Amino acid sequence: MKEERSEENLEALKKLIQDDIIGSINDNLKLGNITVDDARRLRRLTYRLYEHIYAHYEEMEELNDMTDESLMLDIDIIEKEHEKEIARVKKEVTEKVTAKVTEDVTRQISNQKDKEICRLKEEIEQLKKLINMQNNE
Repeated sequence: MKEERSEENLEALKKLIQDDIIGSINDNLKLGNITVDDARRLRRLTYRLYEHIYAHYEEMEELNDMTDESLMLDIDIIEKEHEKEIARVKKEVTEKVTAKVTEDVTRQISNQKDKEICRLKEEIEQLKKLINMQNNE
């Protein structure tokens, strides 16, 4: 870049960043060689390296915009996938917890009702005995 700031060199740099580096990160992520977090970090480091090396060249402004967009879109996609997975897990956990709490509360209410019915039956039996005793006197 210092010797010749040509359109071909700019395109070669764009291809190197987008296809070779970012492409390699994406391929390794798909193959399972790296984690989503690893891929995110590598993209961010690639972006920082790119900015550090080339940001001071005026000719690179167009490439900066294109490269920024390609790097950020990949990161945004990964973050959205994380957010969707977190939302799915939260929903699943909430549904399970709600079902368990509902089941426990229903069981407690049923137990309370059973206890109350037993208590009332005992009172009725006691009242019957009392009435029978009064009738026999």
